[in-house]
Amino acid sequence: MQNTATFRLAKAWNAAGCSALRFNFRGVGGSSGASGNGDGVPELEDARVALDWLAAQAPELPLYTSGFSFGSRTALQLAVERPGVRGVVALGYPASLFDSDFLAALTAPSAFVHADHDEFATLDAIRRLLATLRAPTSLFELRDSDHMATGRLDALSIQLAAAIASLP
Repeated sequence: MQNTATFRLAKAWNAAGCSALRFNFRGVGGSSGASGNGDGVPELEDARVALDWLAAQAPELPLYTSGFSFGSRTALQLAVERPGVRGVVALGYPASLFDSDFLAALTAPSAFVHADHDEFATLDAIRRLLATLRAPTSLFELRDSDHMATGRLDALSIQLAAAIASLP
């Protein structure tokens, strides 16, 4: 929740006039509980609870999901299982670390923001993945950057703003 990429993602939603809810998955930071074994099951439950809480606070507002790295996987999974999610921003989706078969069921418009020197998936791998999806998708490339956007945070903010603006 406190890394610079996640912080910039939340700030981009705020700059677009939206509220953003950031939370730590169980067992991360000061949160209680224990993280999962890499399958993402408990983290997805955490995201469900957070989205349900947010929806109850403002039932008339549209819901979007977003996340960075492992959190982008969780945001995409949540959008697959919740048809009411209007769109997704996936920042630094680590395609080389996880099975992406679940994305075949994705229907929500999605914007992927990805660095050209990302250590967990090449831009070509992300392009190939997006070409297989039936959901409307856009790719926003972060040039001269690694997974954490080291030294490129202002450029990251620009790409995140464009990604958010691309969603309905």
